[in-house]
Amino acid sequence: PALGFDMELFGSGYLLGGPMLAIAPSGDGLILSWPSAVGSRFGLYSATNLGAGANWSKVSTAPATNADQVILNQAADTSFKVFRLQQQ
Repeated sequence: PALGFDMELFGSGYLLGGPMLAIAPSGDGLILSWPSAVGSRFGLYSATNLGAGANWSKVSTAPATNADQVILNQAADTSFKVFRLQQQ
């Protein structure tokens, strides 16, 4: 007779989200910050629109680290921008 077997594998878990990006007004600009625990694994990117056609570019201004936060001052301008943290 033929010998056979069935195997099932079960698992559970959850997806870890990325770090939270905080945005706060500061004078005539913005302060963007995120946890320094993620270190250089994430970079700040911006785009001028959302959706499938969005062209995300790395923000060229170098951030500073202040204790447990990475902080970047973004000068205000008249163009619409959206920001995100992206794993590098």
